[in-house]
Amino acid sequence: MLNEIKDSIKARLYDMKYTPFLASYSFFFVYFNAKLFLIFFDSSLSVQNKIDMLSYDMVNYCYPIAGALIYTLIFPFFQIGFYSAKLWFDKQMNSLKQKIEKQTLLSTEESQYIRFANKKLQDELDDYIKRFEQTKKEYEDYKVKLEEEYQTKKDSLDSSFKERVNEANKNLNLELYSANSVIVDKATEIENLQQQINSLTKEKENLQKSKEIKNISNKISNNEETTSLDTIIQTLNNDEKIVLETFFQNDSNMDKNKFKNILLDIKKMQKVTSEKTIQSLISKRILEDNSLYVILTSLGLELVDKLFRGKI
Repeated sequence: MLNEIKDSIKARLYDMKYTPFLASYSFFFVYFNAKLFLIFFDSSLSVQNKIDMLSYDMVNYCYPIAGALIYTLIFPFFQIGFYSAKLWFDKQMNSLKQKIEKQTLLSTEESQYIRFANKKLQDELDDYIKRFEQTKKEYEDYKVKLEEEYQTKKDSLDSSFKERVNEANKNLNLELYSANSVIVDKATEIENLQQQINSLTKEKENLQKSKEIKNISNKISNNEETTSLDTIIQTLNNDEKIVLETFFQNDSNMDKNKFKNILLDIKKMQKVTSEKTIQSLISKRILEDNSLYVILTSLGLELVDKLFRGKI
């Protein structure tokens, strides 16, 4: 490919030799617009600075065209004069040389000596040329041998280097895969531990609440005198009070699904929340769940009466 680029440049220069206008125009264009080329090829300037500086200067087209026309149309006349003068001087020198040589004739001995010396020089020249050709051939052969050795070693090194790189990449990928697997396993283990912790925390809270409720229920079931409705009311949360208030406003025995719809429409309590609250009240023996119905127990009736009777 490099040889093709060189041949292309040579062909272009050869064409420019026989088109002097284009060559001269190119030369004068660069000469008269040198400032623009210096700005363009200055590596110390940023692209924006180059654009700004180039936009301030106008490209000079007139002077290069004028210079190219003068070089193409007028300079050849001067070149003809110079060449004619050179030929005239050469002619005069040859004429003078011939006159001098005619005046000084060589003797037979001198002529023989010159012919002998000329033959000797010619033989030496032929010997030098022969040795030069032989040396040139040896050099070319040695050059080809070195190039072949270089290419062989280069191919061997490239192949070995590629193999080492591929092996290293393979090992790194295996290590990364192993590390990612360990990270994923650790993350899964941490997530499982976190879930266990959350589950244990919820169980602890439920156990505490159940223990409190159990204590209260035991006191109620054993008819302990110290138990009072105020103690039970203190254990109720807001959702449980809303459910009991809905019983107070409607009936003590209600369809379960209808009751949840009432809580959703009037109290804006989601069905999941209402179900959870009902189960909590059942565990406290305030409500009973009869499959399709939820019913206030006697304790529940007393609590509802105490909580909401005075609010009518």
